[in-house]
Amino acid sequence: LESMHAEIARTSELLNELEDRLIYENDSFELNIALTDISETAAKVALGHEGGFAQKGLEFLTEIEPGIVIPADSTRFAQVLINILSNAMKYTHEGRVVLSLKRDGDSTELLVADTGEGIAPEVIENISTRSAQAFKAVNSKGVGSVIAKLIIDKHGWKLSIDSDPAAGTRVSVLM
Repeated sequence: LESMHAEIARTSELLNELEDRLIYENDSFELNIALTDISETAAKVALGHEGGFAQKGLEFLTEIEPGIVIPADSTRFAQVLINILSNAMKYTHEGRVVLSLKRDGDSTELLVADTGEGIAPEVIENISTRSAQAFKAVNSKGVGSVIAKLIIDKHGWKLSIDSDPAAGTRVSVLM
């Protein structure tokens, strides 16, 4: 029974991933834009990741300015942040990850900075260009980042990724 349960769970994950890819690949997802307290959403997502960072022995710092309310799809915003934090956790083997959300003049900046292994320039380029292409094989890498970029683009926000193998990665979303 345990073996069957594990196989059902694995198959379910693959089907969910495939469904997500089809929705995003075909640009058939809609945004439910409403005034959203993204500070609150970011704090909840951060809280949900604290255990994973602690289990991996990573320092996880949050600098979330309270009360930032902007027009956004709160579910999709959370998905973007989950994808970015999950990548930071996956590729940071020691050190820390910092999540920052702050107002910057008329804009708001979401920043996730890590001390991880960095991202090769061609991978960063792939994230930018692949969003307009069909998704490849079911187990291809970088799909979460591509989905995040599609959501960011649909909101009209700007994604910036700076990475250095010696210093880690900084992923910024300017809203």
